[in-house]
Amino acid sequence: MARVATITLNAAYDLVGRLPRIEIGEVNTVETLGIFPAGKGINVAKVLKDLGVDVAVGGFLGEDNVGDFETLFKNRD
Repeated sequence: MARVATITLNAAYDLVGRLPRIEIGEVNTVETLGIFPAGKGINVAKVLKDLGVDVAVGGFLGEDNVGDFETLFKNRD
């Protein structure tokens, strides 16, 4: 049984861009862009899992994004 359970009532996607550097007053261009499943409970569970804590995740998802979240959880298992 998991030691910690997180519940995400509003799952979301995080849009993450990577830049080689940020230059103030200049146009900064993103080199890579990624979309990652997220939400407060999911983000907490990812950090706890990285720290070695046994975590269970629950919450609500729409029909269109179930596969993305299942892939995230399988890859982090």
